[in-house]
Amino acid sequence: MKKLLSVLLFTLPVIWATGQNELVVVDHELTISGTSTLKNWTMQVEEIGITGQAIYEGNELTGFRDVAVTVDVKDIKSDNEAMDQNTFEALKGDEYPQIQFVLTDDVSVFSQTSSLFMAICQGKFTLAGVSKTISFQAQGRWKSGSKMVLTGSRKFNMMDFGVEPPTFLMGANKTGDTVTIDLSLTLKVESSGETVGQN
Repeated sequence: MKKLLSVLLFTLPVIWATGQNELVVVDHELTISGTSTLKNWTMQVEEIGITGQAIYEGNELTGFRDVAVTVDVKDIKSDNEAMDQNTFEALKGDEYPQIQFVLTDDVSVFSQTSSLFMAICQGKFTLAGVSKTISFQAQGRWKSGSKMVLTGSRKFNMMDFGVEPPTFLMGANKTGDTVTIDLSLTLKVESSGETVGQN
């Protein structure tokens, strides 16, 4: 009985630490860029949603779990209304209004120093109603005592998701099949109403 109590007392703080640390978005920069027959182009994502938890052992970040990143297609914007509308239609925004990436497994943090870490993320990416398993490398750094910045980049062929590259100027300007998504997330970790992180 004493042995069982000792095990419980040892593991309960770890269970609490790994189960309560919610990720909260402080700031983000998400761009989608590509090429066309006339010039390169870039679009910005105005809003982003994220849910998930940071995994800690004591005060050390060891990974992430149950992470889901969601973008509304209508929030993908450029400085050209016609391009915005053509992109919305190409991504089938009326039928599939959201783009989502969901982790399929817990992510372990590695190559961590006092301020830097890396992680390989694998999950299900859903675009225009088509889901595929993808992986990419994310880099992380501590911005302050309670905030972290995660950055990553991934190229996609739109045709793999059944998306026809949009055209402009009555077909005279056609975008390339491949686009690049660049993401920078500033996150804080909240646990039972308190912000936690590196000291």
